[in-house]
Amino acid sequence: MFRKVLIGGAAAMTAVLALSACSTSLTVSKSTVEEKIKSSLGPQISAPIESVSCPQDLKGEVGATMDCTMAVSGQDHTVRVTVTTVEGSNVNFDMKTV
Repeated sequence: MFRKVLIGGAAAMTAVLALSACSTSLTVSKSTVEEKIKSSLGPQISAPIESVSCPQDLKGEVGATMDCTMAVSGQDHTVRVTVTTVEGSNVNFDMKTV
């Protein structure tokens, strides 16, 4: 049941701002991506999200992807994050379970 809910309606578009402090390349911090997953997907599922873990910062390049792990009811689920557009310092990305 959980999987049906997420697959059926879990695509969420989120815009965030983040610049890498050490270079001119644009990134979204992993902690920001983790929080956006919780706040965007949390209301769409019937159980609380126990944790979200992403492996690294998300590159601010169209097409960049990253797989994060979301724990719900003791089970891990993969959330694929994909950058859809970059407008100035805004990085827009989709999130969905895979």
